[in-house]
Amino acid sequence: SQLKKRPVPPASQSGTIDEVPTGDPHPPVAKSEYQAAYLPLDRRRALATRVDLPERAAGSALFADISGFTALTNRLTESLGLRRGAEELPRHLDLVYEALISTVHTLGGRVISFAGDAITCWFHADDGTRAAACGSQMQTVMQQFADVQLPDGSTAALTLKVAVAAGEVSRWVVGDPEVQLLDVIAGETLQRLAATESVARPGEVVLDQRLAHLFPHTSLRTGAAVLT
Repeated sequence: SQLKKRPVPPASQSGTIDEVPTGDPHPPVAKSEYQAAYLPLDRRRALATRVDLPERAAGSALFADISGFTALTNRLTESLGLRRGAEELPRHLDLVYEALISTVHTLGGRVISFAGDAITCWFHADDGTRAAACGSQMQTVMQQFADVQLPDGSTAALTLKVAVAAGEVSRWVVGDPEVQLLDVIAGETLQRLAATESVARPGEVVLDQRLAHLFPHTSLRTGAAVLT
């Protein structure tokens, strides 16, 4: 990936699934490195070429939420102590996020933001099929983290749930280029994405019900369609 060593901003960073910024409250590194670390690829390219991205865009949004990092953190500190456990955790984080982000980029998506243990991604001009395929591939990728080997010989499991919705969004870049830039997407599509994510379970790819007709192998659940 194009991210720095630690791809996830601190958990205390504000941000919701309805209007999702990306950034880091800590002092920024050099401008070019900062943008490479915290802005989507298409936004970085637009800034570099002085071309504005449209403020309204149609496509699909994907929200992927990882479960198990808290338990992994506790297990690492229990077996290695606070200092060594804290040093070991970023290695596991890097492996997971690099695998997921690579999958997003392969399918033509862009990572918009990080919030806690989740990422929000955008697939421009997609009716939901590329984002859904990405979600399925993400679940395949996560199988390698279902049995994480720990230094004391025990194991821990990481799981993923994915939600997808399609439609129009508003998208902006905000902030001061000399201090911090944030990429933001918002709108009714993100509201449907949040509703879809709320019914998703670990190991699943759940689609906004409006996308169900595109996929013959789904089961309906509370206004959403579970990809099977």
